Amino acid sequence: MFLRVSFAGVSLACAAAFPGAFVASATGQVRWTAVALSGQRAPGTPEGVVFTAGFRQAQLHEAGDIAFLAQITGPGVDAANDVALWRGRPLQLVRIAREGDAIEDSTLAGFSTFILDSSEHITFAGYTAGQTSGLFTRTSARYDTLSLYGGTIPGPLPGWSWRGPSAFAASERITAGVYRSFGPRSWPADCVIGYSNGGEMRAVAYGGDPAAGFPVGTTYSSFALCDISPSGEFLFTGQALSANGVSRSAIWAARDSDIRLHAAVHEPAPTGVPGALFTDIGPPWMTTDGRIFFMAFTTSNLGPCLFEGQAGSPRLALRGPIRVTGLESGWTAHLGRNIALSPGGNSILIEISPRNADGQSFLNGLASGGIDSLRFVARLGEPSPGYPSGTIFSSFNPVQFHSSDTGFAAFTASVRVRENETSTGAWAASPSGDIELLAGAGVSFMVAPGDFRTVQRVQLMARGSSGPMNARALDVHGRVALILNFTDGSSGVFLAQIPVPCRVDFDDSGGIDGGDVEAFFYAWAASEIRADMNLDGGIDGSDIAVFFDLWQEGC
Repeated sequence: MFLRVSFAGVSLACAAAFPGAFVASATGQVRWTAVALSGQRAPGTPEGVVFTAGFRQAQLHEAGDIAFLAQITGPGVDAANDVALWRGRPLQLVRIAREGDAIEDSTLAGFSTFILDSSEHITFAGYTAGQTSGLFTRTSARYDTLSLYGGTIPGPLPGWSWRGPSAFAASERITAGVYRSFGPRSWPADCVIGYSNGGEMRAVAYGGDPAAGFPVGTTYSSFALCDISPSGEFLFTGQALSANGVSRSAIWAARDSDIRLHAAVHEPAPTGVPGALFTDIGPPWMTTDGRIFFMAFTTSNLGPCLFEGQAGSPRLALRGPIRVTGLESGWTAHLGRNIALSPGGNSILIEISPRNADGQSFLNGLASGGIDSLRFVARLGEPSPGYPSGTIFSSFNPVQFHSSDTGFAAFTASVRVRENETSTGAWAASPSGDIELLAGAGVSFMVAPGDFRTVQRVQLMARGSSGPMNARALDVHGRVALILNFTDGSSGVFLAQIPVPCRVDFDDSGGIDGGDVEAFFYAWAASEIRADMNLDGGIDGSDIAVFFDLWQEGC
């Protein structure tokens, strides 16, 4: 039951995908399972109701659950109740929310975007039958409202009311959001940062308020993005407007209403060069322990640099030129602007600009791994694995970069198949740097034995404008959530399992010995997700038994 992938008459080996089963690929590289398919019975709905081709936003939680939006059709289904939200394991899906559900003295009329922020809890942006938008949470037991369009904003300033969130992030039922608002002051005071720790969303910063960390007279003028950690630290980005009308981009870090300036354009940059200032700051990432990572340019002429650190204390983590394992001998790489960071900050997927011994710069590429141990992944203009000979990478899609703490990476890219003919696919990179096509437009995919369909579109969860800042499509176990649309109008949600390296080599020594036992117990005591050896989503005594079984077997 192996999948044969074909493109323009060229056959390639990949993995089969059909409901309820994992099937190893011909090369042993990727295993697939179909989570949901159009035409398939939609769990939690009446008999005869099935999924259509309207799947959106498939994402994963580290505990093992998957969640996605889907459209349905069948008896009793109409335009008022034909979209719902599911979560769970592939064969144990639960319909957790549906258009037409009772909510806020009205009914739920639609979803914008969501995040599976714990194994049983979902935060989503949506709207009611009266077209009132809001930010809501949902468990199997109940709905809760964090904010509602027109509702009063709890916080230090009276007379303000919510509009819809333009960005939000959530983790373990703690939520931060970027909002527009109605209030007694005119622009720029109509932007708000909201925060909720398991209850009502309240304001912690308003446009027009004094901007934390800046001189007197400087105010917040706009907010853009936010991210959050499971313990409640969060960050937000925006613009600070000085009294003389100068606007500067900045990152602020906060816990509850305690806000600190983390980095800002024209503020000191810790590069080691006296007098260096930030000149341009990229989108930041927050790790589970509250560290903040971001790329930035400075006046020290070092090119793009990676900074990391706790709230208010950034430090230089990486600058070019660097050596990247797998590049040609004598080659180095300067850093690009785009990155994807793993939740714990242990691994990164980063754009690089390779240079040869003569200093000549070539087309951008990707590297992944630890900050001090990056491996070459791919380069523009070079062959794209999984496509026929002569197909090359033509561009990367940075909002669809993902990295895991176990060193896996996933990304989407455009490829040039022939002159004036392009395609788009999704690839995975293993901790060893091997890269493999997961799925690509124009490629044949076996959905079930004998059922071959040609992929038309590949959807990988995006970060930022197309989804919550900390939504994930790749987990610590090397699984990637993908939505595939086919040329016959059908589609499905699929999980691709990237081969996992030796799971008991906890100290990454390349061998199995007593050091792995010690490293495992440190991870187990800290409840690190990689210590979930039985993959049940929790850390307990049963993981110890599984670890020693695997340790004795070796790798």
